[in-house]
Amino acid sequence: MQLTRYTDYSLRVLLYLAVDQNRNPPVTVDELSQQFQISRNHLVKIVHELGQRGLLLITKCTRCFWAWGRSSSCERPE
Repeated sequence: MQLTRYTDYSLRVLLYLAVDQNRNPPVTVDELSQQFQISRNHLVKIVHELGQRGLLLITKCTRCFWAWGRSSSCERPE
């Protein structure tokens, strides 16, 4: 059985976030993009869909654009 890249990246994101669910500050799309060497734009689409399906808690913030995980708060720049 072969997975599509979209499914593969989705599983990678979920596994990465499952390792440290209480992390503060939350993981950013930029961090995941660098970690997995995936296009940021493609990753935003994946994360957005995972959020719509209720698998991730997604929040926007001024510093990191997208953040997710168990925490719904994101530190504001000083």
